[in-house]
Amino acid sequence: MLSPKLNWYPVCLTQVLQLSERFLRMKMLYWCRLACVVLVLEAFSVCLWANPKFSPVFGDHMVLQQDQEIRVWGSADPDERVTITIDRSSSTIIADKEGRWRGSLPSLRAGGPFELQVAGKTKIAVHDVLVGEVWIASGQSNMTFPLRAAVGGEDAIKSADYPNIRFLTSAKTNSQQQWKACTPDSVAAVSAVAFFFARDLNKNLGVPIGIIVSAYPGSTIEQWSAPDGQLSAAGSAPLADGEGASSGLGPAKQFPPSYFYQSMVEPLFPLSARGVLWYQGENNVYRAFRYRARLEALIKSWRAGFRNDDLQFLIVQLSGFGPRAPQPRDSAWAELREAQAQVAKNTPGTGMVVTIDLNDGVSLHPPRKLEVGQRLAALALGSTYKRAVVFSGPVFRSAKFEPGKAVVTFAEGTGPLAAQGGLPLEGFALAGADRKFHWGNAEIQGNVILITSPDVPSPVAVRYAWADHPPCNLKNDAGLPAAPFRSDDWPGPTARRAEAVNPGLE
Repeated sequence: MLSPKLNWYPVCLTQVLQLSERFLRMKMLYWCRLACVVLVLEAFSVCLWANPKFSPVFGDHMVLQQDQEIRVWGSADPDERVTITIDRSSSTIIADKEGRWRGSLPSLRAGGPFELQVAGKTKIAVHDVLVGEVWIASGQSNMTFPLRAAVGGEDAIKSADYPNIRFLTSAKTNSQQQWKACTPDSVAAVSAVAFFFARDLNKNLGVPIGIIVSAYPGSTIEQWSAPDGQLSAAGSAPLADGEGASSGLGPAKQFPPSYFYQSMVEPLFPLSARGVLWYQGENNVYRAFRYRARLEALIKSWRAGFRNDDLQFLIVQLSGFGPRAPQPRDSAWAELREAQAQVAKNTPGTGMVVTIDLNDGVSLHPPRKLEVGQRLAALALGSTYKRAVVFSGPVFRSAKFEPGKAVVTFAEGTGPLAAQGGLPLEGFALAGADRKFHWGNAEIQGNVILITSPDVPSPVAVRYAWADHPPCNLKNDAGLPAAPFRSDDWPGPTARRAEAVNPGLE
């Protein structure tokens, strides 16, 4: 890697030689010539030495994470001594042999604006820096879905005057773009989910909110995963040929595994942040059996990169997609939703919002992003910031089977059970020992649901909303939907397909 000094040297030397030749041709007095030589040498010395620089993630109008160590990095001349300063705190470090420097400053409470400086042979500053809550919004096209295209987006844009909300949208596979304050002129192309999340969080916490949107349409989880063995996390099995590529639902299939991790996530390390909003999975549906292990590995590697074992991961469970099946059947989409739910249940510092009710099944990109952002904000407020808010719909706890019926109970603390619009419950199915599912009749009785079916006299398994695009209307009294669930652990279609191709594959 060339040092900053050597990168500038050829251009500066050419300019100096051209300038010198011009002056030497002129018939000038001796003192004029001497003065010009001095100016030329001064210009040459400035060109020869590089200014210290911040990493591109640091820029005017940015937000730094409150109550966490402020980590700052950038470039300078090899072995250059640089001092970073914010408010009344400063730290001095020495750049390494390749001109890279990294330092930290003590945490600050929410507030600002501040000026963040780095001083070496010269001094530069980042202006209008706020301190508050920082979140990274990542995933594929549903995360990049712009505010202008969302339901209610145009009205939201008109009133989007929130000077304490700032966005940084990563340039696709490239360097970072500029931080921008939230105004009607700046948010039309911003992630709709990120905008609605930030708006609610800012309103409820009363502190600045910074969102870094690092997402890419059509990407797979393998492309966001760290290399060096992380991709073979599922069942200790290596990637099959082409498995890291896109399934064809988006434009990212030309990129290899780890591509977006290296180009759009690693450049953010080790920035201090509160958490990650993760909205991805459509392009992994047909490998759903591996998704749980993949997501667990991704969370582990990102937490290591951000040097934060408590980095929050809020997962958006996939909504319904495709035609509605007339009879219950297996579903790869349901398998992937289950994998997302398992990670949220079993991995500390994670949570999940349900969106199964927010799509008509026609579009892969449900335009109802307001509810997604609101549910993520409620989840953050309740689970991360420990506010007294309802942030989850009914969550399956257990099923008991009796002759002719199943009795399903739900976890406490998610509110009374209800059917949307007071209509009969939909989406429940029962199966007997033959493993063939039939629609069931479901009835709420207090905090349990009774399910029966004339086609299943001796049920052994119950499922709810288990389809690509299922009928479903179970909610709590706060209007939050129940997550899809099943009581059985019978292999799904993607697991069976993998077993057929690679016997013994976990």
